Amino acid sequence: MKDVKNHVRQHYIPQFILRNFAFDGTRVHFFDVKEDCWNIQYVANTFMENYMYSEGCGNGTSLEVENSLTKFETEIASIFKKLNCEQ
Repeated sequence: MKDVKNHVRQHYIPQFILRNFAFDGTRVHFFDVKEDCWNIQYVANTFMENYMYSEGCGNGTSLEVENSLTKFETEIASIFKKLNCEQ
């Protein structure tokens, strides 16, 4: 099993999707509802929570869901990449 520290940031919108909206390949514009303004943020810090899929798993160290999502997202990302190249 991978180290839990490697999976701190768990995205509810996968990074491979967010990168398609990045203006420089790494950052996106977003509207900060709390501050009521537009801002810029790195994809790695966008639409994520720390240990979101690990919470509620007893001691919070289970990566079963995260590992399953990572495998699925890796497969889907390659399909998205091919589709983007064809356009």
